[in-house]
Amino acid sequence: ASTDHDTVKFARANEESKALAQKARKAVKPEVAALRARLRNKFLQARTPKTAHGVRRGQGLSERRLVNSMVELRSGRRPTRPDWRKEIRQECSLSAAVIIDQSGSMTSELVRCAMQGAIAIAESLDSLGSPCLVAGPRNGGYGYTYQSVSGCRMWSLDDAGNYKQNYSRECNVHIDIFKDWSEGMSTALPRFGSFLSCGSTPLSDGIQFALQELNTRTETHRVVFVITDGCPDSSPVVKHQIRVAADAGVTVIGLGIGSGASYVQTMFPTHVYSYSVEGVSKKILDVLEGIMFPKRVRKIETGAKIA
Repeated sequence: ASTDHDTVKFARANEESKALAQKARKAVKPEVAALRARLRNKFLQARTPKTAHGVRRGQGLSERRLVNSMVELRSGRRPTRPDWRKEIRQECSLSAAVIIDQSGSMTSELVRCAMQGAIAIAESLDSLGSPCLVAGPRNGGYGYTYQSVSGCRMWSLDDAGNYKQNYSRECNVHIDIFKDWSEGMSTALPRFGSFLSCGSTPLSDGIQFALQELNTRTETHRVVFVITDGCPDSSPVVKHQIRVAADAGVTVIGLGIGSGASYVQTMFPTHVYSYSVEGVSKKILDVLEGIMFPKRVRKIETGAKIA
């Protein structure tokens, strides 16, 4: 569908939205502290040079291997692993885009949870110097002008009388920016209180915007968080986007909130599901650790075996 009438603007901020955002920030203070502390420890560990002892050729004799090396020399053999060397650690830089569902099904309680979840992620990463973008797609609400895409109708009836999806959308979409890459949370925070509940669920447009933005980032690890309470307008498009992102090394994480959000468990291969934001920080951290600091090499699914 045409994107000619799509718009991208900073979300509105006023005294009311500022008060709501500050209240949400206070509510997730423990989650922010936990995420920040554990991620900082992981980052420091990854950036600290590691000394490997017992290598064949290194920067010098390993004191830990001196006894073994002497035993081998006295037995007339050449020491097998006498040296030490500094090992280069894997780069652990991270950039993340957070996409928030602003559909009409997002009740006031779910909006509160989405606001708190977005603040917890953005503030934790911002404090560690990791760039973070927060945005929300919508096709309704303040300042929105409905522009029908000519000839596009999302759903129609087939010959058997069943509904089939023809397009991913039939009208224009507006993207609200709550936090830009280069902004600190102190500047962006008032906008977080202006989340809306309106229209349908154009999550695929939000994900597309996030992937386009991540194309400008040079960090080693790139992640998209999708905070939602249910099913997007076009599930096939979202599944395709997840595959395209994975091919480029970008992980799309579904963060489901509310009783109806269990759908994220089937839509997103990598997901976090929780009825409320409390306790979700540990699940988010577990997912990030698995992406950035894998504990084991994944097996390759080769299919049939050769003899």
